Amino acid sequence: MAKPRMLCATDLSQHSQKVLARAVAMANQLDATLTLLHVMTAEQGGHAFPRASERIELQLKSIRPPLRRAPIIRLDAGDFMPRLAAVANETAPDLIVLGSQQRKPLEPLIAATARDLAALVRRSVLIVKRDSQARYGSVLIAAEQSPGFDHVLRTASSLRLLESESVAIIHGFEARYRGPLYASGFDLNASKRNIEQWELAARRRLLQNLDAADVASDHFRLVFVQSRPLREIQREVRRVGPDLLVIATKDHPALDRVMRASVGNDALRNIECDILMVPMP
Repeated sequence: MAKPRMLCATDLSQHSQKVLARAVAMANQLDATLTLLHVMTAEQGGHAFPRASERIELQLKSIRPPLRRAPIIRLDAGDFMPRLAAVANETAPDLIVLGSQQRKPLEPLIAATARDLAALVRRSVLIVKRDSQARYGSVLIAAEQSPGFDHVLRTASSLRLLESESVAIIHGFEARYRGPLYASGFDLNASKRNIEQWELAARRRLLQNLDAADVASDHFRLVFVQSRPLREIQREVRRVGPDLLVIATKDHPALDRVMRASVGNDALRNIECDILMVPMP
């Protein structure tokens, strides 16, 4: 089988050190080929390449345990996003690793860099926020009510994320039924029965997705709630404090919708866990 491929962008800052550390840890875990990309401005040009290469080597030497497979170091000049997309299209990585820039809110990063990159190259993008090389111990997956969601599960499985000690899949849904007397409180029993039916249907669909992805779900915690997905993601992130949040992206990425919907609530905008965005097929 071909070795997995990863692409990690670094700006050589202290903040990017933890991004590089996470990329190294995952590359070792997956026995992946890791390409490190540093994009300089056009003004800096090629004369800065030797120094940049030396700094990348120094950053790598400070990481323990070290990278087992020698990395591929790519140095480029120009605008960051077009160059990153070009290298991603050329190297076809299974995972792109980026950092959430310090002192900048998560919203612009997700809405611009990660979304645009996923749209351009249709690759999974990992946003690193935490400084840790340990395996993700707690993973929270936001379920999409879509026949293509099994692709997200297969991607998470291929990255060995479903081997984590705690894996929860949360699916927020809104029951369509509202009886004529519901608002007056006289139709609560019928509404409750309908909600239970919707939950059973949602559970059945999710289990079918797990089966389609050939993923054993016996150690997963499945959470079904009658509420807006955004609200439940916020609540579950606060309650569990996961190391990683996995969200599917479409033509209009799920996380972008979440961010637009939570302008007045920074619970998600300021979450401190890493975020994996997986494009839907």
